[in-house]
Amino acid sequence: QMPPPSVAEIKSRLKGYRYRDRASKDVIDLLARFSDLKAADKLQPWPYAHHSRARQLLLMVSGTIPVIVKGMTYNIPIAIWLELDHPFKCPLVFVTPTQNMCLQQTPFVDQKGKVNLPFLEEWSYQAPKPAG
Repeated sequence: QMPPPSVAEIKSRLKGYRYRDRASKDVIDLLARFSDLKAADKLQPWPYAHHSRARQLLLMVSGTIPVIVKGMTYNIPIAIWLELDHPFKCPLVFVTPTQNMCLQQTPFVDQKGKVNLPFLEEWSYQAPKPAG
């Protein structure tokens, strides 16, 4: 298995991002927490053409995360897209079912797989105040 990318490697992939230092740190933290997630080697075109981001190239992190449902742990495939203004805009998170999986709509996942958890809905980033 390949070692996880360094902060410098992730930062070099974030062309066009306004807050590359913070975004690269957040990606590294995410990859450290969930070992099955991988950051794409290059920015990916936003796949939902009808959306306002249609022509944007964004960093995508994908893989599986463990989710506990009724006492059972399931490895759920997801894709996380970082907005160009991350961390001031929340990540876009989608369940990405495999061919033999059925996407089940829940209060937290819509029919297209978009994840709407409270912490994403209430996302707010406050920039640190300068010391002094």
